[in-house]
Amino acid sequence: MSSSEAFTRTELIDPALELAEWNLKEPNQVGFEIPVDGYDAEP
Repeated sequence: MSSSEAFTRTELIDPALELAEWNLKEPNQVGFEIPVDGYDAEP
């Protein structure tokens, strides 16, 4: 995760999810790295 991705996640996305009453520590509610079909993360 690049620093801009990390910033976006910690400063913008996580607070919005918490405001919506998502429990970020509960893996059934939110996944931090979710694979996408057809996308290969390896360069």
